[in-house]
Amino acid sequence: MEGYEYYQAAASTIKIDDIASDDVNRKILRRLKENDPNFDELWWVDGGGPTSRKGYMYYPEGGSDVGWFGHFIGNNTKLRALTFYSNPFEKAIEQFCRGVNSNRSIRKIVFSGLDLSGGEIFQWLGPFFENNNNFSELVVYHCNFGVGSARQLSLALRGCNKSLKSVWISNSQLGGERLVDVIHSLSVHPQLETLALGEMNVGRNECMMALTNLLRNTTTNLQELNLYDNSIDDEGVETLVGALANNSRLRVLNVSHDQNITVRGCQSIASLLDNPNSKLEKLMLLGNNVGDEGALIFANALASNNKLKVLDIRVGNSGITAEGWSSFSTVLCDASNVNSTLLSNHTLERFGEAPSSSLSSLPAEIKSLLTLNKSSEDKKQVAIKKILKYHRHFDMQPFFEWELKVLPIAVSWFERARSVDSNNVVVIDRHKLEAIYQFIRATPEIFEPAPVASGKKRKQVVQLSRNV
Repeated sequence: MEGYEYYQAAASTIKIDDIASDDVNRKILRRLKENDPNFDELWWVDGGGPTSRKGYMYYPEGGSDVGWFGHFIGNNTKLRALTFYSNPFEKAIEQFCRGVNSNRSIRKIVFSGLDLSGGEIFQWLGPFFENNNNFSELVVYHCNFGVGSARQLSLALRGCNKSLKSVWISNSQLGGERLVDVIHSLSVHPQLETLALGEMNVGRNECMMALTNLLRNTTTNLQELNLYDNSIDDEGVETLVGALANNSRLRVLNVSHDQNITVRGCQSIASLLDNPNSKLEKLMLLGNNVGDEGALIFANALASNNKLKVLDIRVGNSGITAEGWSSFSTVLCDASNVNSTLLSNHTLERFGEAPSSSLSSLPAEIKSLLTLNKSSEDKKQVAIKKILKYHRHFDMQPFFEWELKVLPIAVSWFERARSVDSNNVVVIDRHKLEAIYQFIRATPEIFEPAPVASGKKRKQVVQLSRNV
């Protein structure tokens, strides 16, 4: 087996045409060798001719080119992502890994649809994981694991450079004790920002206990937790929420497709929104059994929350009726009085992940309010728009006890409203005049014509008239 020294010595004289006969492969090897700054993503695929593959998909022709492929990757400084989209391990993979281990630019590695039951790939890439300070994201999707491979993955994660920020493992045969070992290995990465364990049967077993211990004691920087389709029930949710209670950085939480989560679980999850330190912007409960009672729980929690933008409870939750949606209507805009409208929720923008799907079958009033919430990043402007839309009369009576002290504030508010909603300037000016008129009627003694005066007093009366 040729070693590092062989490839380094022969690299200057080797001809790409002698390494590969496939047109796509030759172009890829040239771009790697030449350090093309526009070539930052690479896939190892398991077939397809030159006309059916894209320019970043490399298909080893027989194994003899694999060593050079790894060598050029190892010396490249522009590559950012490497995906294994086939099972290349019978084709001189160890030799390939020896070359890749020299790379210091790759930030993301993906294993997709592979048989990893042997686990050698993680062992052979050990130096890469340990020495690459830029490596930050590992994705394992739909792969087959054995006991040995799970152990090798755990060891790789433990030895991985502390730059690791994202781990995504989903739909892979890695349950029970195997997954527990992997979760424990993440305890050496307190800077982890994203953790996804989807379709892994985390549930309430020892995996959930390992996960909650990790969340409670280690991952203080965690910003996204994705646990979709994991057979989590109410008790599991309560354990999970308890572990997240003190996390002030979490922005995305996904516990979708778990029908065992009932109203009790919804109450636990909603407590995260009640927390004044919560930074949650996206809460995904897609396909869960929320119903009207759960909808009311989340609506009440949103009454005091000004961070959440997406609450994905719509698709797959047929139990939510018009009564359930009406709870959100009141929270998004309480039109009982101007102050209640001002204090309504102006942050929530969607009841689904995709903007188009989130508006398709919602009540018209909910659609309108969500659109208003999305109309501006300045939520004070959103409040102004709602007040103008839902209040045709402004009752100034609650402010009369302060006499003219409030009037300049009210006039200033209407002036700001003119800049926010320039299409309704006439209506806004009418509201402003009505407000001034209410003050005049309520405090006539202030506005009664003063006796004719001369000098300084006369000037004060004239100035007051002009100001009003």
